[in-house]
Amino acid sequence: MGTSPTRALAKGFISSAKNRLNWSSAFLMSIRNHEISTTIIPQVEGLIVLAAKESGIYLPGGGFPIDRNALQQANDQTFKECVARFAVAFGDAIADEQIEANIIQAYEERRYFSSDYIAYKVLGETLSVDRYYDKGNAEAFDRVHDAHTKVIGILDTLNSSFLNKQPKRGSLRQVDSMQYLGIQAADIAAGIASREYERFQIMAEKVRCT
Repeated sequence: MGTSPTRALAKGFISSAKNRLNWSSAFLMSIRNHEISTTIIPQVEGLIVLAAKESGIYLPGGGFPIDRNALQQANDQTFKECVARFAVAFGDAIADEQIEANIIQAYEERRYFSSDYIAYKVLGETLSVDRYYDKGNAEAFDRVHDAHTKVIGILDTLNSSFLNKQPKRGSLRQVDSMQYLGIQAADIAAGIASREYERFQIMAEKVRCT
């Protein structure tokens, strides 16, 4: 029994729709991957891989502290909060002054430069600080907290490789900003900085157009 023209047309339409959907999904995925590549996440991943390069230890997830698949599939709000909270937790690790200070300290301790040891020291210093977040997107906080715990586990494993004693480890916590004046002040400062940055961008765009 042959396929009716109507049914064949319907199958063709469904197939075409699926192809368009697959293409759209792939396109959106490539955009999200590009967004991830412009954050500090790949830089922190690079430090983790560098710190472990001579040790031969197993890096869970290939050294990726945060679940890339979850980031790719997260909605925009969760993605933005996740990246922002990750930057707060790990941002010091890529700050020039932090790296410079740890290079000097590493040289004083070992009398030679070792890129893996410097990466280990920078990450260790960064994760030695307690950090507090205002209550927000629970999924974003959980993912960053998991990443924080994972990196601490890697560094703890590396302690023996570098013959280091157990360093202080900080924690990440969510609190109600209404009860902490410091967080309220930080929120206000962040809002002012954001508005000033947007104003600067608008002015810069006007200058380029003139």
